[in-house]
This record gives sequence, structure tokens and C-alpha cells, in this order.
Amino acid sequence: MPSYGVHRAVGVVYLSKNKVNDSEAFMQGIVKPDVLSDVNGLKKMDTHFGYFPRGKPCVKNEFKSKTNLYRYLVSCEPKSDEDMGYFLHLVTDHLWFYRFLYKKEMEQLYNKKDMAQTYNKKTLYHDYACIAKEVEKVYHVPDGLPTLTWKTIDDEPIYFSRRGMHEFIKYCGGLNLKKLKVNILEAKQHWADVSLLANCPQSKDFM
Repeated sequence: MPSYGVHRAVGVVYLSKNKVNDSEAFMQGIVKPDVLSDVNGLKKMDTHFGYFPRGKPCVKNEFKSKTNLYRYLVSCEPKSDEDMGYFLHLVTDHLWFYRFLYKKEMEQLYNKKDMAQTYNKKTLYHDYACIAKEVEKVYHVPDGLPTLTWKTIDDEPIYFSRRGMHEFIKYCGGLNLKKLKVNILEAKQHWADVSLLANCPQSKDFM
């Protein structure tokens, strides 16, 4: 998953481009899938509507599960502002791993040995710690929760550039969620190929 700060930044950009009746509820929905799993102890596969990929995974554990946007829309029929924030969170997760960063080398990012060393340069957590201050300063959002705070690092991210991060945030925040809902529901099992998802920028283009 992207950091809490990146998710909130996407929400800020979205709110700057769209009229939302209850922006506070929308922003709560933006982080709710992770709050439910990180703080309330629910299984991430459940909070993120995950499923295990068929066939041999391209990456070890395939990030444990893939977010199924079609299943979320069919199961929950999101309509409220909080629900739509939840939906944008799931969309952002999908694009972060399977469009923006996805490559064979991603296996090492969540290597169990490195997970214990949160700020080891072989993990994405190192990169999140590098960008935390910038995300908070640019988008005026907190990164993390009271029980989940990053130690910041005065270093450059490795797996994506700062420019790439901002382009990703801008892309996700600029999505037309109502149109995306319709496209995904029409595509059904082929939902991942809809153009609004497939056209997401890739980190390598900004390195």
C-alpha cells in the first residue's frame, strides 16, 4: 500500500477538482481500509477486497493479495462520500502496485527479513520515510496515525522519484470516480484493463 500520506494527498487533489458534500467523511474513507486492518486488526484481504491471483505469481506472494475493484463495487454499491473515499483508496492501491511500481524486482520490497528493518533501503518503507515530510508540506496532510508514525529520513527514495510520486498523486486525484465505477462494472472480470486504470503513469518514466 502507499503510505497514509500519499493516500491523503490523493484525496486532497480529488477534493480540489470535485464537489463533495462531506469532505471530512470522504477523507475518512480514504484511509479507512488501512485503519480497519492496521488499527482495528481486521484482515487486509477483507478490508481491501483481496483475492489470490490465479496461476504462478509474477512476484513472490503477489503482495499477498490483489484488490478486486469489481467485487468491491458489486458487494458494497458505494454511494456515500465515505464509500467513494474508500473506493479511491482501493483504486490507488491497485494503481500503485500494478501500474506505477509493478516489476519483477518488487519481490524484494516486501521481503520478510527486510520488513523487520523498516528503514532498510531494500524496502518501500525506506522510501515512504524519505517522502513523509514533503507529502505533509505540499498537501497539508498528516502521514500516519497516532499509533503509526514515520521516522523521517533525509534521503532520496529509491524505487520512485519525488516527481514520479507527485505525478502519481495528481493522476489518482484527477480520476473521474463515477465514470470509473461504470467502466469497471461494464468490464466485469476484465476491469483491470479499463483505460482510466491502464493509463496510469509508471515510476520508471520519471526516474
